[in-house]
This record gives sequence, structure tokens and C-alpha cells, in this order.
Amino acid sequence: MFVYYVIAVLSILLYLHGFFPIPARPLPQSIRNNNTETSSRYQKAVIIIIDALRLDFISDTTTPFLSKAYKNTGCFIQVKVETPTVTLPRIKALTTGNVPQFVDIIFNLASPTKVEDSFIHRAHVKGKKIVFYGDDIWVKLFPDQFTRSEGTSSFFVNDFTEVDDNVTRNVRLENARNDWDIMILHYLGLDHIGHVYGPKSPLISTKLREMDSIVEEIYKSRGNTLFMITGDHGMRDSGGHGGSTYPETNVPLLVLNMPCVNDTFAQIDIPANLAILLGVDIPATSIGQLQVSLLGHLNLSEFLQALKYNAILLRNKADLCGENIETANHFLDLFLLNNDKGLANDAIRVYQTCAKTISERLLKSSVQQNLDSLIIATLIALIVLLKILQNISAVESASRVHRLEQAAMLGMLVLQFVGLHFYVTLVFIATTLFLFYQNLTCFTAKHVKGVRKSFLTFMSVLHPFIFMSSSFLEEEHQFWYFFSNTFIVFNIFANKLKSWFFLFVALRFVRTINQVGDKWASVPDLADWLLQNDHRFFLQLIFVVGLVLSYRCNSLFTSHRIIKVLDGVILVLIYAYRMVSNESIMLGQVLWLLIFVKFVFVMSNGDGFLPVWILIVNLLLKPHNAILIPICVLASRLFHGILKTETLVLAHWWLGNLLFFAQGHDNSLASVDISAGYVGLREYEPVIVFPQVLCHTYALPVLSHLLLFTNKQIDVFESLSVFVFFRLYVIVIVFMVTFIQRHHLFVWSVFAPKMFVEASHFGFLFVEVCCYYLRGLINK
Repeated sequence: MFVYYVIAVLSILLYLHGFFPIPARPLPQSIRNNNTETSSRYQKAVIIIIDALRLDFISDTTTPFLSKAYKNTGCFIQVKVETPTVTLPRIKALTTGNVPQFVDIIFNLASPTKVEDSFIHRAHVKGKKIVFYGDDIWVKLFPDQFTRSEGTSSFFVNDFTEVDDNVTRNVRLENARNDWDIMILHYLGLDHIGHVYGPKSPLISTKLREMDSIVEEIYKSRGNTLFMITGDHGMRDSGGHGGSTYPETNVPLLVLNMPCVNDTFAQIDIPANLAILLGVDIPATSIGQLQVSLLGHLNLSEFLQALKYNAILLRNKADLCGENIETANHFLDLFLLNNDKGLANDAIRVYQTCAKTISERLLKSSVQQNLDSLIIATLIALIVLLKILQNISAVESASRVHRLEQAAMLGMLVLQFVGLHFYVTLVFIATTLFLFYQNLTCFTAKHVKGVRKSFLTFMSVLHPFIFMSSSFLEEEHQFWYFFSNTFIVFNIFANKLKSWFFLFVALRFVRTINQVGDKWASVPDLADWLLQNDHRFFLQLIFVVGLVLSYRCNSLFTSHRIIKVLDGVILVLIYAYRMVSNESIMLGQVLWLLIFVKFVFVMSNGDGFLPVWILIVNLLLKPHNAILIPICVLASRLFHGILKTETLVLAHWWLGNLLFFAQGHDNSLASVDISAGYVGLREYEPVIVFPQVLCHTYALPVLSHLLLFTNKQIDVFESLSVFVFFRLYVIVIVFMVTFIQRHHLFVWSVFAPKMFVEASHFGFLFVEVCCYYLRGLINK
């Protein structure tokens, strides 16, 4: 079956490739001439990006200088941010004026490639000297555009001070110089605090006052300088970002030292307006609109020329409003001859209407899916799903040439990645339909009637159909909570065991630890209460209880006295790491070394990986989540004591999914805890950070699988087939739903993130499967 698992992975990658195509780089061009030139009113500009600056972070209390300054010398703009709300796409939107693709999430974690055209490029060509300090993503995107620069990694989220102090140090040096025209600063500390502690931490207000004082310092040292202070994205109520909630997609833009009016507009409008203000070309990539709230202080002729320039630039990207723009040009010419303000107003109205129409059309068409790839990927995933079901159900396959069938599917997937002629694609689709029909005919009613006899199987089959509703998809955790407790209630009445009632209470308790989902994430939960300074004793208490019970759990799976002592030492040091040493880097490295020592010992003794994984999970999880580990072990022990083999496998599948959400995850990318990747690290090391983040994210599902395999009567590879089947089944339904809903209003904010989450689930499960297959080969 392993080859089919590989085919499933490739089909998922093909679907992602077809749904999130990597956009072609636009060729820089300029249509400006001397008649459309507007002179710069500002000799210098300071642009400050405060990462994760939410709309409500600007107030008289937290930012007294900014609150007073924008009222006296500028304006406050509410900026609408597109998803995904992560740094790289937002920097691109702020500089190019275009909507970055969802695939930029991957580039955000890897090494971003340089941008071909942007406001930065246009200013550089104009001869303006630009200096930059802050997030090193800017240096990678614009490697040749800055006169002076110094970047800092944005991924080391445990750094709240040095990352900003480095920027401020350079700012003070630049204040003593006068050889630059534009200074861009990107502060990261606020975002890092949000990732680790959330927006309600007292550290947030401290950091905001620090940012406020820095802006005041720069402001008072500069005269006729244009100031723009904004955030690249916001911060969700539970901390982090990447989703589509209101606090993540609405940020402030404070403009100082310029007559302007409070307003609301899109983030992609900023580069075009900034270009006009500084007298440089609008980037060819821009699909933004010019805003009268920012440019209303220009004289009427200059404002009209700017509107004309932007309208023509937009028209070159989409063949719309040609006649209307010509009419507006005629009004403009008559105004220049007669100085009739009525004609000027008519021209303004037509230009703005056309710019809005074209911009909205370009926004909607910014992503074009490859429908052929989506269809072929879905059909091949369905074929693999049927193959796995045949294996689980012991159904004889209709195809007796498995190797040829596998080769055909692999060939179609690989060739589809490179792009094919339309007729070849039709042949591929016909072939996959034939293979699907051939494998489907193997099943009869007797093969599936058993589904009705198992509550967990029946609900697992029904589960992904809730994804047709965006609200159910956002609140998927409720499904797992409700039906898991229903299953336990059934067993309480059937078996009349007090321990099952205790498990029911325990699972009801875990729901209170972390509020997740779109509608309830902002509601205070037990974790919020425990993380308050006044309740630190209770946080320590629940952490100690979790560690002690974890020690007891590990004792169930090992009998060696030295290992038990080592477990105790490691768990005590984990407590010290979290509660005493303020997450000391050195102590974190010592803990990883001790865990590795235990790994070597248990592998040599053949005790299995479970005792090691329990220690790893304790190290990576937040203190308030440590109690989830013994609850998982308790549930597994009860399942082993009463359930039949078939139900036992599905019960552990459900347990892993339930605890995945209980840990604080949901179908938003913002729920991924990046800070978990820095245990024992001094700086951003992607080779180490990514595995730690993934292990933290899937800690409890993997724990439930390992607990299942402690039962010697369980066939590991057959159980893995069940897990792969249901995960692939969910992905196939998600593929279908996303294909149907690809024009839905919430496709990028709800359905696309779910696709990423499920693809990540399957990817990590595939790694787990590979480990077991590799161990099987070694044992042979």
C-alpha cells in the first residue's frame, strides 16, 4: 500500500499546485510622461511598520503621542488587509499594490524571492536614497534597492527586545545623517509578544508605549517629513495571525505632517498614493486606487493628472472602461482650457468610478485555478481511497495489474505538474474515470452495511460533509467534542463503569482550557485565566499535576529503574525550564540531550518510542496543556479495556482529533504556535524550528496512535491504513467542497486555510507511516 500512499501525497500536491498557482512575475513598465508628473511635496518620508499592529492598539493610553499627533497634523486611516495575514504577503501588498497569492505562506517560511517591481523600485529609479532596518524579509525581497540596511530574523519569536533595539539603534544613527530620502523601519517585538502571550498580555501595552516614544523621537528630529505608521497585519484575539478575523484584517494607518482626512480603504491602495505623494512612478504591479482623503490637498490639476495616470495604468491590465476614460480625458482637457470646476468634478467622478471597477475586477481575477489539475488530482485521490478501502475490507481488486495502474497514476500526476495540451488532459481525465469506475465496481452492499453497526464509523463517514457550510467548517471542533462525548455516554450506559464517567468529566474539562474557532476564540478561557500573573500559583499547580501524572504514565511503559529516574529528572527540569529559568536556552539544550539519551536507551532495549514521545510532548506543550497528556493516556487505557479491535482503532483516531482541537488548534493558520519551535535555540534555524513546530502541532494525535499500538493484538500497518483512509477521505471531500465553492465569498478566508490544514495533517501522517515502514524494513 505504500506506493498508493505516495500517489495520494502527489495528488494532494497537484491539487494545491492547481488551486494556488505561483503567479508569473510582471514585467516592470512605466506609462508616465511629463504631462502626468506630479511634484513631490515632501523631501523625506519615514515609513514605520509595526508588525501585528491591531486597530484597537492605538489609543490615548497606550500611544499618547500618536493619538495626539494624527489629530493635530494628519489623519487616521482604517486599512483593510487581505488574507493570508502573514508577513511576506503583506509586505508585498504594501510595496507592489497587488494582492499576493496564498502560496506566499510557504514562501514566508522559506526563503522569499526578490520582487521585480514595487514602490521601492520606482523610488530607487527616481534617484531617491532608501535606508531600511527591521525584518530581513525586506532585504531578501529588495536586495539591491537600499543604500543602507540591516535585517533581523522575524521568526525568533521569543525575542521581544533585541529585535527592536537593533532597529532603534540604527534609527538614532540615521537621525544624525541627512543623506537619505526614505527611511523604512519594520519593528517585530509586538508581533512576537502576540505569538507567545497574546494581545491581552501586559507586555503588549509596554511595547506599544515603546513604539510610541520611538515615533515621537524621530518625529521631533525631522521637519518637513512625511510620516506613515501602519501594521502589516493585525493580531487575533487569542494571539498569532494568519486567519481572517476582524482584528487580523484591520490595521491602522497613521499619517503625520500632511493635511488629510480620516478614511477607510484597502492596503493595496497605499503604494499608488504614496508614489503620487513622493513624485515617483506608480509600480506597474499596482491595482490600487487613489484616495481623495490622502491626495485632496493637491491642487485640482495635479489631482486630476494623478487620477488619469492611475486609470490608464489600470486599464492596461484589464480592457475595461476605455470609452469612459476617454470621456474623462476630454473633461480634463476642457477643464485645463476653461478652468471650469464642474468639468473637473465630472472628470474626477469618471476616473474614480473606472478605477474602482477595474481594481475590483483585477482583485477577483488575481488567482486563476488550473481546473484540469483539480479534476485529475481529485479523481486520483478517489482511486487511491478505493484501493485503501479494498485493502481494509479484504475486497478483491478488479485490477490485476497493480504495477501498471500505479505507474499510470504516477505518470499522469508528474506530467500534469509540467502542464499539458488540452486534448492530452482529456485523455488523462478519461483514464482516471475508467480506473475509478473499475475499482468502484468491486464493492457491493454487503461490504458497506457494516458502517451502520458502528457509531464511530458512521459519524466518521458523515463528518466531512459538514464542510459544505463555512460556519461548521470554522467551528469543526464542536463536532468532535459533541460526538466524542456522545460515544462515551453510550458506553457509560452500556458498561456501567465509573471510570467512563470520569473520562466524560475529564473531556468536558479539556474544552474549557482553550477556546478555539472563529466565533468563540476571543471568549476568556481557563488558559487566559491561568496565564494572568495573579493566578500563577494555579498555573504551576496544574502543570505539576500534569507532569506527575505523565511520570506515572511513563512508568506503565517501562520497568527499568534507571529510566524511571531519568524520566523524573527530565520532568523536573521541564518544570524548571518553564517556571523557574524563564525558558533558558542552555536548559532547553540540556533537556533535548537528556531526551536523546533516553531515546537511545529505549531503542536499544526495544521499549518503543512512546515513553520518549511523552517527554517530548511535555517539553513542547504550554504548561496549561500538559494535563492533556495523562487524559489522553487515561482514555486510551479505558478504550483498551472494553472496546473491540475495530472500534478501538477508530476510538484512538477520534481521540487524536479531539485533543488536536483541545490543544488550541482550529482550521486557521493563526492557531499554529510558532514559539514552540524555539526550545533550546538562540536564533532562527529552520531545520530545527519546523520539526519542533510540527511535533508540537501534532503532539496529541501522534500520542493517541502510539498508545493504540501498545496493544499487541493490533496490526500496526492495518491501523495505519485506517488512519490514512479517513484522513484521505476528509481531504477528498475538502477537494470537492473547495472546487464547488471556489467562487465563494469566503474561499480564501475559510476554505483555502482548511485545505492547507488538511494537507499538513496528511503530510505529517505520511511521515509517521514512513517511520513505521522504515522500522519494518530494518527489523527484516
